[in-house]
Amino acid sequence: MNILNEIPEKMTFSSSGSPVEPELRAIWRISLIVIILKKLCRGSSASQKKIQVLYSILSSSDKMGSYSKYGINAELNIRFDPLLDRAISIGLGEKLLEMDEAKSIRLTKKGNHLSEMIYSAESIFTLEKEFIGLYKKSEFTDKNIDKLLYKGII
Repeated sequence: MNILNEIPEKMTFSSSGSPVEPELRAIWRISLIVIILKKLCRGSSASQKKIQVLYSILSSSDKMGSYSKYGINAELNIRFDPLLDRAISIGLGEKLLEMDEAKSIRLTKKGNHLSEMIYSAESIFTLEKEFIGLYKKSEFTDKNIDKLLYKGII
């Protein structure tokens, strides 16, 4: 029997798609970027480094808890997520974000509208919105971001 010469009587293909975890979806990251810029960044603008650090904190309930307890002295393992860079690129392409001359990422009117929609929906990003509500924009200065990122080095 030569399997390559056999012709099947009936052939069917069925998609058994597997769900993608929310944390891996670009829209989840874009939504977090938008609320980070709107609520935690002066002028709704920030460097990619600042966005990465704030995203790292907001994407983990353990990190949010540690920061809430210890503040700038929290021992956080900040990881830069390459998928966040992709989400920023998509956000730029969708005109939710824009990049200024200094390479800072800034919220557009469309991005601002998305942020307002996220905040008006009570059932999404509840933990993140609760955490964000605890802090003013002045909490996350570039100096404080560097302290969190380079703990023990500078």
